[in-house]
Amino acid sequence: MASFWSKLRGLILENISAPTHAVSGETTLYADINSNSPVSVVDQHGAVTHLGDTHNPNAVRNSGFWFAQRQAPATLTTYSSVGGRAITADGWGISCENASMQYVRADTGISPETNLVNRYYGNFTKITTTGKMVVCQVIEAVDAEAFRGKTVRLQMKLKGIGNATWRMGLAQSTLGTIDTVPNGAGLFITAFGANTVDPTLGTNISRLTPATGVTYGTGTVVGSGINCTLTGNWSQFSAVYTLPTTFRNLIVMVWSDSQVAAAAGVAIAEVSLTEGADIQAWAPLSIQTELARVQRYYCKSFDTDTAPAQAAGLAGAQRGHVSVAGATAGQPIGIRFPVVMRAAPTLAFFNPSAANTFVRNTTAGTDATATTNANTAGSGTDVTFTGIAAWTVAQGVAVHYTADAEL
Repeated sequence: MASFWSKLRGLILENISAPTHAVSGETTLYADINSNSPVSVVDQHGAVTHLGDTHNPNAVRNSGFWFAQRQAPATLTTYSSVGGRAITADGWGISCENASMQYVRADTGISPETNLVNRYYGNFTKITTTGKMVVCQVIEAVDAEAFRGKTVRLQMKLKGIGNATWRMGLAQSTLGTIDTVPNGAGLFITAFGANTVDPTLGTNISRLTPATGVTYGTGTVVGSGINCTLTGNWSQFSAVYTLPTTFRNLIVMVWSDSQVAAAAGVAIAEVSLTEGADIQAWAPLSIQTELARVQRYYCKSFDTDTAPAQAAGLAGAQRGHVSVAGATAGQPIGIRFPVVMRAAPTLAFFNPSAANTFVRNTTAGTDATATTNANTAGSGTDVTFTGIAAWTVAQGVAVHYTADAEL
């Protein structure tokens, strides 16, 4: 729905940085070059109010980079997926021309950064050797299909880790089954190409072309993407698309069309994909709701910011008891996931007290000889295990798990 501000005629506001304050007894109306809001007001005391639209839902999950459940978020962690998609921060996949890339969540809680609203952002850097990088998020069909045939706006804030020109844009998957965007090596990106050439996307994946003549912040439309000249400061970039009606999934993308030097990369923050061409203020949901959104794709027994690992302790582990004495197979521990996941997930298990993947007998201090899952659905699973001869009924057992249903 068009907003009051987009319908307003005859008032021209210059894009400027926020004034310190208005003249005494007055307020100043302006367009803030550093804000997502098209119209802002500052009063004589320096208090700023952004006057935007009613917020349309943001289809991008983990848009503020709060969560990286596969690692300790504040620890620089290495991933490698040459032409595939390895998930780093929840929802955000990476593909690199050659090994490897690193991800870490940056925290501005103690030292806020200019032009950034959110506390966190994601740092993606190239390591080992020079090569191209792609960062992306596949939007699930149940969310993406609501945009079919409609106009949408993609927004994000970027800064350079090493100044460079990066590209951002929106892609679609077509044909085939919904929610089946390829993620294997060499399948999501089939060729990276020479410098200044966009990486070639895999089968049934294509970039969408941004609309022209629309405000893009400091970005420039070039081909099927937005050229973003990055510095060490945050800048807003934005694009508008009129979507076809035939896509299966949408894919938010940030990529380099030229090789990135080792230790260089891109920082990403405050991403949104919303219906309509209007610029909107980035407005996340409550942190608990945002966590539930990502747990639909990946959840675990460990605390949110604790990396899954063997021998990591009993905190949060799933607990149960020996139900049949001795070396008996098939004894279950029932697990219910914190939210219903989008599909039956792939399970991995972690012994809380030893370097293996077996259920631990916490009473006897010994391990099962086998551990697997059964009756797995989006709502939960059974962990089944085989004991040893010395185990007796009612002894306590425990195990950690991860459940992965990522696109």
